[in-house]
Amino acid sequence: MAIIRDDHGLDPTPLKVEFGPQGELRELEEGEYKLDFSPSQPEAAMLFWEPDCPNGVYAARITIADTSGNEAREEFRVEVDEPVRILDLMNVPNPARDRTFFCYYLTQEPEEVTIKIYTTTGRLVRTIRNASSKRKYNEEFWDCTDELGRPLANGIYLYKVIARTEEGVVEKIGKLAIAR
Repeated sequence: MAIIRDDHGLDPTPLKVEFGPQGELRELEEGEYKLDFSPSQPEAAMLFWEPDCPNGVYAARITIADTSGNEAREEFRVEVDEPVRILDLMNVPNPARDRTFFCYYLTQEPEEVTIKIYTTTGRLVRTIRNASSKRKYNEEFWDCTDELGRPLANGIYLYKVIARTEEGVVEKIGKLAIAR
């Protein structure tokens, strides 16, 4: 959020909002930000935007004019430091017959993702190493077999998606059924 002020009143018509890695700014489209401006109170406006980007350091540049046509430009540094979280975890299809896809959303890219499948008694039956670990939507295929390639019996199983980061480990548990 940015608060823009001018004692002579703002003219929001020539507003230009740029954002990106330093040295690589791109102009945002009108739908990518929201300007809260009232002509009855033209001295101030609030600018909102939520950048969807990986962790890192970025720059933002706002250019606007006052009612006399004087243009002002402000540039500032923005640091995105969002923790890795696992969201929207599921497997499809569920129940599975002989294959399923683990689907999940990562808020940031971790160093590594592992998926472990367990029986309801807690016995580990399969580990999928180096699972998809990109930022945003991911899916990982599993053929419903154990470590030796044998098909698992019908029943309920638990799975754990484990994302390793520099700060530690983030885990989320799901449940699946195998029905042949």
